Amino acid sequence: MMMKRKIEDVLIKIGVPSNLSGFDYIKEAVLILDRDGMNVKWTAVYYEIGKNHGKTPTMVERGIRHALEVARSAKGDYEMANHYIGFINTSNSSSISLLYRMTKREMEDEETAFSHNNIQADITEDYIKEIIKKATKSRKCDGRI
Repeated sequence: MMMKRKIEDVLIKIGVPSNLSGFDYIKEAVLILDRDGMNVKWTAVYYEIGKNHGKTPTMVERGIRHALEVARSAKGDYEMANHYIGFINTSNSSSISLLYRMTKREMEDEETAFSHNNIQADITEDYIKEIIKKATKSRKCDGRI
């Protein structure tokens, strides 16, 4: 679910209007990559998405291509589009694969940062004082202090 939201946010940031059918098709294609891995057959991906939306694989491919073209046009944010879908290899499969990899990487980085912040947040001044107090008591009992 988190992946779906992140993809939607990225697509909006790069300038893909959410009312384009390609918006939903790209989102679904990325989720299929997440589920099945990077070595998918793109004709099968288009077929599955088309089946889910009552469209032909050709219509899905065209919708994705159009949405990506809009993102790469003057209407989209050039830097964001370059980061997430690139401008060198502009095929649907390359663009969606790059989008998937970049989104997945960012989510992993956010997850790592979140876990580090939680570890640091749990260590409060009172907690440290409590540990010192316990250590001091145990030393007194041992006769070392």
